Amino acid sequence: MATAADFIAALNRRDRPAAVDAANRLVASNAMLGDQWQAIARFAVRVAEWPLAIDAMRRFVARKPGDLDRTLQLADIFASAGRLDDAIALIAPLAQRAPGDARLHHLLGTAYIQVGNVASGLDHLNAAARIWPASGMTWLAIASAQRYASGSTAFAALLTADRDTARAAPTARAAYLYAMGKAWEDLGEYDRAFDAFDMGATLIRGERPWDADGDEAAALALVKELDRSWLDEAALPDLGPTGPIFVTGLPRSGTTLLDQILASHSVVSSGGELNLLEVATGDAGGSVASMVRRHFETTLDAETAWGPIGLLYRHLVEQRGAPSARFVDKSLDTSRYAGLIRLAMPDARLIWIRRDPLDAAWSCFRTYFSQGLGWTFGLDTIARHFAAEDVLFEHWSGALGSRLLVVPYEELVQDIGEWVPRIARHAGLAFEPAMLDFHRLKRSVTTASVAQVRQPLYQRAVGGSAPYAARLAPFVADYAQAKAALASKVPVGDRA
Repeated sequence: MATAADFIAALNRRDRPAAVDAANRLVASNAMLGDQWQAIARFAVRVAEWPLAIDAMRRFVARKPGDLDRTLQLADIFASAGRLDDAIALIAPLAQRAPGDARLHHLLGTAYIQVGNVASGLDHLNAAARIWPASGMTWLAIASAQRYASGSTAFAALLTADRDTARAAPTARAAYLYAMGKAWEDLGEYDRAFDAFDMGATLIRGERPWDADGDEAAALALVKELDRSWLDEAALPDLGPTGPIFVTGLPRSGTTLLDQILASHSVVSSGGELNLLEVATGDAGGSVASMVRRHFETTLDAETAWGPIGLLYRHLVEQRGAPSARFVDKSLDTSRYAGLIRLAMPDARLIWIRRDPLDAAWSCFRTYFSQGLGWTFGLDTIARHFAAEDVLFEHWSGALGSRLLVVPYEELVQDIGEWVPRIARHAGLAFEPAMLDFHRLKRSVTTASVAQVRQPLYQRAVGGSAPYAARLAPFVADYAQAKAALASKVPVGDRA
């Protein structure tokens, strides 16, 4: 029988498998750990062992079942694990018993919207806003779920909240400003919209700094170290398109649309933004190119070097509840792990969607990302990150060969009937008509595109940056400058 000391010793050795094994044995024996269960749950969340995290947090909650904060921690784990229905089932009775608690209404509202029940979601979000009008995140969730009309009661309520959020914390005030930007955009007041987004972004930049130099250096290192000849030599033999389907591209470039199209196939499930690659590839260097090469050089055997990565990744996907062998992973920053996918997952295929840079830049700038992505809060940092991703795109386009399909967003939305069969073939799938009716698929969507993927295909996002062309001129200049600066640093064989 495992003890807490076994778990701690494994943590101190940085032995992830041993720590997971010890924690699972502690759960199985229902060890008397008291409030230490919280630490085990947090560890399990960090390493993406979701059933373990849920079991441990349930034991922590059971210590004080009336403690709302503990119950909300369990609900948060349910949501992070993709089990939104469980989160709703846990919170809904609490909201009935405590109708004046804004936190419960906010959590219920966002969860309902993510599972497609927009009406119930807005009911709870509006209740939360009435109780706690200074909650910028609540106003942002409301704004994201509906379109505003001039003179409407919804717009009047949002305007009134300006006073309530004026002295809120920077992140809360910023979220409210993004909500106002969305509302002004709905009303066609584009200068006011830009100003609101810009003020919100300015507040967040101070809270979430971005290392643009480090971002560029990491991208260039991947290009230099993981060239095609080395990848071909070091990789596991290709097994054909029978495994995971990685969808990548810049945020707000159409990755959720591709995910929805693929998940509409009868044998494919959506994993969404699984964000498992960092954990699965950590022992092999992750996104650090020099460490990836060093990992292989210590073994000089592909199966020894890369086999455990694929096994751990599949295990983590199963822990996340993916119901089939064919699933979509549209995690952010997949471009930084594409080399390891090529090395360690011989049955995987990648699809990279590319969108007009100005439209993509505007869409990123107008979106409040709740965590990470510090580069999205300034036109200058968006430009530099886009340029770094362009370098990676050019590199992987050559290095991955037929394993990578490039899909232009504008062509996809203009001729979906032409592109979807090509996408299916690349993924090793027989085309099914349901893939063209992707908006009918009922599933949870937790990204910023939650509303769009439940609508039939539309083209209004093409050219969406046009009303802001003058205000986006600094991005155009910065992007050209960043691309030119990086071009001289790219190895000759990788230059476009």
